[in-house]
Amino acid sequence: MSGNNFNSSSNYSSNSGKRPMPMRQGNSLGVLVIASTPLGVAAIFIGAYLSFQAIGTGLILGGVLTVAWGHWNYWLYLDDWIRFISLLAGFAILIFIGVRRIGIAKSP
Repeated sequence: MSGNNFNSSSNYSSNSGKRPMPMRQGNSLGVLVIASTPLGVAAIFIGAYLSFQAIGTGLILGGVLTVAWGHWNYWLYLDDWIRFISLLAGFAILIFIGVRRIGIAKSP
């Protein structure tokens, strides 16, 4: 019975009262968020500034899905303030892109 380390506190990372997460999984999910967020945001901005609308729209959608996929796996383990900041930043980027796209569409 002493060989059961499933509930041992040394095998889990501390995440301030949230769901327990194995250390190895936490590190890989953190890297996924750190890698997918800047790449997704870069794809969104590149897509917004391309003049060819079909490729630009595809890059914007791909960027949104990349950021969403990166956060989806790690969402339960994030602190509330990080969740709020990431949602606020995503909303601001989408508003910026929407205003930019509408401005391009209206210009003759």
